[in-house]
Amino acid sequence: MVYVPPITQAEFLQILQKCIPPTGWPKRLAVANSGGPDSTCLLYLMSSLIREKKGKPGLPQSIVSIHVNHKLQAAADDMANHAAKTANILSVPHFGTEIPWGSHPFPAKPVDGTPMEHHARRSRFNRLFEAMTALKASCLAFGQHADDQVETAIMRLATGSGALGASGMSPIRRWGMGGITELEFNGYEGMNRFIIRPFLEVSKDRILATCEANNLEYVTDHTNFQPDIALRNKIRAILTERLKYPNQDDTESSAPTSVSEQEAKFHKAIRKLGDEAFHTEGRAGLYDSVKRISDKVQTINLKVTNILRRTITDVEVAIALSRRIMRHISPFPYGHISAEAKGNRSGFEDLVRKVWSGGMGDDEKDTHAWCFGSHVLWSPVTLTANGRVRWRPPRSPDEKAAWLISREPPMSPTRWQQNGKVDPLTTDVTLILNKRLVAGDTARVLYDCRFLISFFVDRMPDSIKASLADPAQNASIVIEPHTKFYLPKVVLRREGYKDEVLTVAEWKMGAAWDRWKFHFRPATKGWIGVKYVRPWSHI
Repeated sequence: MVYVPPITQAEFLQILQKCIPPTGWPKRLAVANSGGPDSTCLLYLMSSLIREKKGKPGLPQSIVSIHVNHKLQAAADDMANHAAKTANILSVPHFGTEIPWGSHPFPAKPVDGTPMEHHARRSRFNRLFEAMTALKASCLAFGQHADDQVETAIMRLATGSGALGASGMSPIRRWGMGGITELEFNGYEGMNRFIIRPFLEVSKDRILATCEANNLEYVTDHTNFQPDIALRNKIRAILTERLKYPNQDDTESSAPTSVSEQEAKFHKAIRKLGDEAFHTEGRAGLYDSVKRISDKVQTINLKVTNILRRTITDVEVAIALSRRIMRHISPFPYGHISAEAKGNRSGFEDLVRKVWSGGMGDDEKDTHAWCFGSHVLWSPVTLTANGRVRWRPPRSPDEKAAWLISREPPMSPTRWQQNGKVDPLTTDVTLILNKRLVAGDTARVLYDCRFLISFFVDRMPDSIKASLADPAQNASIVIEPHTKFYLPKVVLRREGYKDEVLTVAEWKMGAAWDRWKFHFRPATKGWIGVKYVRPWSHI
């Protein structure tokens, strides 16, 4: 029998250093507590560490446990009770919440025996985000481990991902704006929240060994082993079988002929990961493969950060840069896969051939504006010797061909009306401002998922207040797009008056390319502020 060492406090402290948010540790850290061994182990190690290092800098000051009851199985209440009990034993404040299936915006409760992973995950994240808000915790820790990381890599490889997808989950990432549905959308608040996963390089057996060494009781979710419930469960079952019989696939055939096309892709992905391992077989080899891919992606991200303005000759770096550019500019929610063209590998390879031809492809640079996805437009332009941008091909050796990357033009207001929809770039904020005037606090509006517009109503000029209060003027304050970059402009509209521009966001184009900076012309007495909220960082 092989001895598996438990995780020590010193080791956990070292692991935790890889998960520090860019803003530093928050005062309060939340831990997602399912009651299972992974989250129980994480809650124990985190609470013990904070208790031991209490008052010392470099760690959160306190933690809180959060449990989401899905109500999807008979044992759900028992799991919820056990999670609360564990938190109580460890002297950790606990917050329990349930998913209100069928109550807007939540979908109807999934039927037993049907795939429910997608609905459950979206709903769980909604409840976790709301719990964090209520508890004033800006960072949430999950217990996913190295085995989960391998399963994620297999799932992504099977769907055509490259190295960026195969690297699995990140130990630290920004929560982001969420998804495009009301259930998933978190808006600007998600930009200030973070998710950490300290155990991604820790195997499942070491987590179990830690629970055993410290007499930690936990519950087992038996749905984790039902292949028909979730895609990840199917991968887990296939992986277990292959590791039990490692020589069943030692030919060019990527999977047994009797399996479905989907399962064949999983077999092929497992084989690919196994081939990447160095001198190690079995599960340890898969850990090694994913770890090395993850390290490679971290290196790529660092290169992208450091060479955003340099010539690029590495395809993987070019793809990673393209994804980061699109995530920075796209009007889709930041952090959602739709802001990065859904990670379409072949599409990004095509984009790289079009945009960067130096050493990476034989195609000449495209001469037309081009939208690959995510509502991001790539326009060929010319950079003159003095740094000016011209919308034409180069005319002399001193001029350089370049790309200007911007938000794709949206549909016209007329097209929106024809489709029976409301133009999302023309936003009437009158009702919001009137409510804030009564409450006396600041109104914040996320515009096009790119700009945060703050209305400090306590500084609103009396003349504007009077206009809003006068029924005869039928006054409204509207945010609308202007310039070819679709930046926000705030205007006051009144019956019988010309529109009054209150504030305008614009790009300040200096004498040189590197002096382009975003700024806005403030409103009277500075009662409106505009901030571009999409960062360049890889988190």
